[in-house]
Amino acid sequence: MSQDQKLQQEEIDSIKMIQSQKIKLNEELAAITLAEFELKTRKQAAENFYNSLKEAEKSIAAELQTKYGFQKVHLNLETGDITEA
Repeated sequence: MSQDQKLQQEEIDSIKMIQSQKIKLNEELAAITLAEFELKTRKQAAENFYNSLKEAEKSIAAELQTKYGFQKVHLNLETGDITEA
């Protein structure tokens, strides 16, 4: 029968340090995954906002074309002048 042996304290400390670092790595990877999810959510919200702005822009352009009869217009927002471009 083999005789029981014990690890030296230095060996135990090294193994514990590696285990602790693995836990920290897992926590960091979880934080990165969460940050990626949050970034994806923010990006989607920005894309949705951009699309709504484009739709509003198209809508007002169509209204101005109908009202003033111009296909392309030049707007001076300071004076309110609208001319055909």
